[in-house]
Amino acid sequence: MLNSNIPRSELEGSLSPYWDSLNFILKDLYPSGDFDIEKKEVLGTLHHSLNISAYKKPEFRANLLRYADPKTRSRFFQEVGLNPQNTQNLDILIQHAAKLEWGHNKETRMFIDIFGYEDNLLPSKIPVQETEYTITSKDPLRMLKEYQSKIFFEGMHLAENPWTRFIIKMPTGAGKTRTALEIVSTFLNSGIEQNMKRQVVWLADREELCEQAIKSMNTIWSHVGKDDLHIYRIWNKHTPTSFKPNAFIVSMYQKLKNLVDSDNFPRPDLVVADEAHNVIAPTHSKIIRRLEENGTRIIGLTATPVRGIDNPENKKLRTYFNDNIIEIDSGDVDNISYLQTHGYLAYCNTETIESNIEFTLKEKERRKFAGDHDIPQELLDKIANDNKRNIAIARRLKSLIQEKKQILYFAPNIYQSKLMCAIILSMGVNVAHVDGETPIEYRRDIISKFKEGKIQCICNVQVFAVGFDAPNIDVVFIARPTRSIVLHQQMIGRGMRGPRMGGTKKFQLIRVLDILPSIQLADEYFIDLWKSRKFYD
Repeated sequence: MLNSNIPRSELEGSLSPYWDSLNFILKDLYPSGDFDIEKKEVLGTLHHSLNISAYKKPEFRANLLRYADPKTRSRFFQEVGLNPQNTQNLDILIQHAAKLEWGHNKETRMFIDIFGYEDNLLPSKIPVQETEYTITSKDPLRMLKEYQSKIFFEGMHLAENPWTRFIIKMPTGAGKTRTALEIVSTFLNSGIEQNMKRQVVWLADREELCEQAIKSMNTIWSHVGKDDLHIYRIWNKHTPTSFKPNAFIVSMYQKLKNLVDSDNFPRPDLVVADEAHNVIAPTHSKIIRRLEENGTRIIGLTATPVRGIDNPENKKLRTYFNDNIIEIDSGDVDNISYLQTHGYLAYCNTETIESNIEFTLKEKERRKFAGDHDIPQELLDKIANDNKRNIAIARRLKSLIQEKKQILYFAPNIYQSKLMCAIILSMGVNVAHVDGETPIEYRRDIISKFKEGKIQCICNVQVFAVGFDAPNIDVVFIARPTRSIVLHQQMIGRGMRGPRMGGTKKFQLIRVLDILPSIQLADEYFIDLWKSRKFYD
């Protein structure tokens, strides 16, 4: 890699936001000074690993090229069609080379191969995502699990009644999306049989969740559908102008909000809200009212407790859905215990790291906090910058790494995620940092390597709270506080998939507990989980 060729002073300067904290924490972890942070190759590795999203920037690549070996650099110039003999000005050549498009092309391939980078730096060929396409039915499909079938039949019965509203509540990892899509498919097939073809809208708040729904529907409908099904995307650049009968329309809330007063707004017979709590959000209320103008049925999906937690949001949610909540029939035990016993969910061992640090809000932050759904970023930044807290986290991560655990780490902000990534890299361990700016192809490669055990830890900032299923997660490490029950449950859920769902029998759940006066954290609703220290069977 070119990064190690950059002068030491410049490398240390690029790491300046982390440098003091990194040295301070490593000296605590290794009092004898037995760490390699000063080595040039280690600095180069840190520079590379913490700047994955910067390679697409011409100025970043130009700086790397300035310090490349002259012969290797000349070879690169020639491979990309820049003849060094045509100009005596090296800087001009470097600028031309750096401005070449960074993508799935020969020029990027040459940069990666010639300068010794891994393939995951090469952007994937962007697949064509059609705004509209059709699925044709073909073969039989594997059956639902017994507990899923009960929810399916109850939900299907309710869905045939106009204006009905109900919630499907299933723990993360239990197959909530699959069960809901079986209801959707049967609902659409019923319309075909009655010669009154229907439309269904599936709502989600992230592109990954929208694509996940479409991918699952592709599989299910191709096996059970009784006619061709028209699939529509409504997000980003996708803006269909009309909708055919027998349609599955997948949309993000914001995109649909932009279309709410237009003529090409869908008129569905059924709406599925991938996270039920979004339905009652003030920003989405106009969308939902417009969608349910024609006796539309509305199904909300959730993995979080709805009954038994009497906060204002849950009361409003239950009222909206007429207190119709379909859950797994688990007899005398709770849903999670039932699914763990039968191998669908993993057992967990809970652990709390008490920081014993009190973080308070300034008056300005308090006013902002009053209108926020979650903890203000200013407070998360303050928490992330506390090195006493970071040392406690680093000590635990070090011991987990020595135990050869596979760790999914949730950080309070990008700075702290990169700091922990740098600390682990300094231990000589394969680790990756991922945030919202990390290229999707790099994310996919990181997940693949994590599943194969080639990467021991992924430090991320809310990227893998949803849509991330790795069968070998040993530890879910939650180092960010949140008020959101949904987010808290989603983070926990990354380790919950059991052996019968392609996951593990057990995992370890660790959270960092801070003193946050007047702030009700989401994990307080799961206090029995945190106190019980529910060990593996």
